[in-house]
Amino acid sequence: MREIGLDVGHEFLGENGTSNWHVATSLRNPSRVETIEGMTFDLRIHQVRHPLDAYESILRFIVPHSIFGWSLKCIFQDLGVNLRGINDSRELAFGYWLYWNLMVEQNIRPQVRFRVEEGHYALYQLLARYFHVTPPNRIVESHFNTGFREKTSQRSTAKVRHDATLAKTLDSAEEFKRISASLRYQIRVKSHAYGYAIP
Repeated sequence: MREIGLDVGHEFLGENGTSNWHVATSLRNPSRVETIEGMTFDLRIHQVRHPLDAYESILRFIVPHSIFGWSLKCIFQDLGVNLRGINDSRELAFGYWLYWNLMVEQNIRPQVRFRVEEGHYALYQLLARYFHVTPPNRIVESHFNTGFREKTSQRSTAKVRHDATLAKTLDSAEEFKRISASLRYQIRVKSHAYGYAIP
């Protein structure tokens, strides 16, 4: 966003706004000094990702992180859903994807939804409509000359990671089949609303 002249801070408030997961919940983290209470924003964007692509990242990076307990507390506070007692890692990771997105919709009431698989150019186009800015030439050229796609599938990019601990990619589609029927149904419905399909 800074490439097009917008000062949007990552987990802090810039002159033009913030990209910040803390705003997704009504529960305020006491370790965060900055607050956005009482502030209004001209544009609220909900960034989403295909649940099958998000699954591995949630399982490997979010669940083990110290902040994960806080995230579950937020979901319970705002939605009344308790994920803490779930011992099955598949149910926990997919449930997290579902309920975190539901919490964002409830608390932020986004005007626009952006799918990360669409890449930077699509985001620039979206912002241009609201802020009358122009994407950098290198982004425009790479999009039209090479069919620019940044993250069409996290599952395919995960296969080329050099980190040996992540060398083996989970088959998220197979993992999805092993979660409860009710959770699968809810995720399919929400995925469809976001423009995603689950085979």
